[in-house]
Amino acid sequence: MNQLDERPPFIIKFPEMETIQLNWTVILIVLSGILLGWLYLISEHAMMQLFSNVPILLLTTLGGVGIGGMALLYPDLLFSGEETILEYIDEWRLIPLYSLLLFSVLKLLFTAFCLSTGWRGGHIYPLLFSSFTIGYFFSLLFDIDMTFSVVLTTSALLATAMRQSLAIIVLLALFFPPNSWLYVFAVVAIVSKIPLPSFIHSPAKA
Repeated sequence: MNQLDERPPFIIKFPEMETIQLNWTVILIVLSGILLGWLYLISEHAMMQLFSNVPILLLTTLGGVGIGGMALLYPDLLFSGEETILEYIDEWRLIPLYSLLLFSVLKLLFTAFCLSTGWRGGHIYPLLFSSFTIGYFFSLLFDIDMTFSVVLTTSALLATAMRQSLAIIVLLALFFPPNSWLYVFAVVAIVSKIPLPSFIHSPAKA
């Protein structure tokens, strides 16, 4: 279908992992992915509660104002993130280090804001955008293999936020090379077993 309408593919293929660093940075990167997953779930839950009694017209207007503001400040964070993911795979080294961190966090908060104000859409690509971007950040920060870093952050964040291990593993197998699949499976299997507080529900179960 992509070839028929000359659209770019919506799935990018990350390069093979060339080097692997199994040290304390792995734990830090995985923990960061978990924390970002918690940030997304908590922020979505909090905003849903905050806006639960706001009339729908006012609520969607608020959401529209927020989207307009983001368009002025950081247009890369608009929409699902699919187009920006395709751009960043080639340009991530040109983006300032802490801009990558900022974009990753803001994308999660902005997605939760849009969903809670009635501007609904899928959450998978925004989560991928955020996890890929934080992976680029750690790759630059610690000078480690980019694919390895992104595999760790993406597996940890999605396992925290989505809680569907098999679906996550199948999805990430489309993006990441075969020599990374063992790490995907290990991180997803472990992180998805970490319980969430009773007042938080993942998007997949909402």
